[in-house]
Amino acid sequence: MGIVAIPADGGVYALLLAMAFGLVVYTTGLFWTCLYGACVIAISLSGELITDEISFGGSLIVTATGAASGLIGWGLKQGRERERALSTDLARISHDRDQAVRLERERIADELHNIVAHDITLVLMHVRAHHLMKDSVEGQEQALNTIERAAEQALTNIHRMLQMVDEKPGEDLDRTPVDDLLRTMGHELGVLPREVVNG
Repeated sequence: MGIVAIPADGGVYALLLAMAFGLVVYTTGLFWTCLYGACVIAISLSGELITDEISFGGSLIVTATGAASGLIGWGLKQGRERERALSTDLARISHDRDQAVRLERERIADELHNIVAHDITLVLMHVRAHHLMKDSVEGQEQALNTIERAAEQALTNIHRMLQMVDEKPGEDLDRTPVDDLLRTMGHELGVLPREVVNG
């Protein structure tokens, strides 16, 4: 019987509206929040002063309930906004990091391409010069020495670039598969460097 009597009580309606104020704060903007709050206050005051559906002082209880509900909704909304801002910042930082990594890789690739192209061009030039010096033993020996130095420098430059892109600076690249490949190439070409210069 008491449950049936609840809807007839204007104070219950006003109290429910006040409790819902936090949801309005959480889900809407400032304009609709202020409009809803003003409506709740107007309903509670009219129920107390005009229709007598709310007992004396009931509007203060409704207002206090609405204020508490609004503070809860505002706190939840602030937390959501902070989470969104943090997510946006993380996405921006991740994008900037990926962009920086991509640009650095492109720069290193261009630099490595230029270094290797220069050294191989030098080697090729002296190989051709060696073929033209068949009658000069001294010239052939000089060309071979130049080819050897150029090949050593090429391997050294590649080794140095690998150190730049290595995730663990200072790690001994002699134990990496890439350096083993370079050494194998040096053996096959007959120009294995006597010592690889680091730095």
